[in-house]
Amino acid sequence: MEQTVQNPTCYSMAFVTPLRQAKSYQMMPSKGKQHLHPTQFPIPRGRALLLDDDEKDLKYFTSLLEGLACSVRAFTNYQEADGCLEHEPFDFIVLTGWGSTMVGQISGRVLLVDDDPLVRKLISGYLVAAGYVVRTAVDGLDALGKLRTGLPDLIISDLNMPRMSGIELLEVVRKRFPQIPVIVISAVAADEMPEEVIADAYYHKNGFGFEQLLRTISDLTRKPPLRTAPPPVNNKPVQARWDGDGHYAVQCPDCMRSTMVLRGPRFTRGEHITTCMHCCGLIQLLINDGDSLEGGAA
Repeated sequence: MEQTVQNPTCYSMAFVTPLRQAKSYQMMPSKGKQHLHPTQFPIPRGRALLLDDDEKDLKYFTSLLEGLACSVRAFTNYQEADGCLEHEPFDFIVLTGWGSTMVGQISGRVLLVDDDPLVRKLISGYLVAAGYVVRTAVDGLDALGKLRTGLPDLIISDLNMPRMSGIELLEVVRKRFPQIPVIVISAVAADEMPEEVIADAYYHKNGFGFEQLLRTISDLTRKPPLRTAPPPVNNKPVQARWDGDGHYAVQCPDCMRSTMVLRGPRFTRGEHITTCMHCCGLIQLLINDGDSLEGGAA
């Protein structure tokens, strides 16, 4: 069984630059954070946005940064910080955490899916400070591409996104990867959530705290919900269907959408490989004798 380290004197600080590069620093001071010295951290200079759930910690770190000639805007509320980022330029973002909820979760892999770059920057930076390995995606189709290269321990997703919404992404994840817990963070009110959204946890963008989010992630990754095991990998080619209008229709095994293949000399009877027009995934398809005839029916 995996052991988690709990150390109430561990301090985490992450800096997120405009290039979306997050650097996390962790220490375990022997006498508490009042003995930390700014020179122990390679703190950049300039305009800083500071985010911490705790008012006392917020004042402490504001004083620390101002002592290094940084101009600081400090927030305890994620939504207010997000709004500030839209209207004011910052050289970097500082995400801090203090306490056992910020440590002991190294090796946790999170896929964060949101079309808002400010949301991705804030949440991913805070998770990096907590010790998580975070990958980000701009929408559902981008997320499926990330899943091809490796599965995370947990997915955090918005709902309203272009190309593929969080609702459709959830449906695909539940069918293909039922073992992965999903947290939805959305501006949609809980009582207005579509019935087809079956998430393991939900947070409204206007009213969630990062400490609470970290606890939920920890709970879901330590004890994932009991669900049906993932289906076995099926390497058989997908049956193509003639649409009667010059195309073959085939369902992509990755995004589960129907994609069209133009009939031509390249696509005749037998097995072929094509690319999904939606997610760019590879599809192995099978065209039967009857489907290869001009005007034939599936």
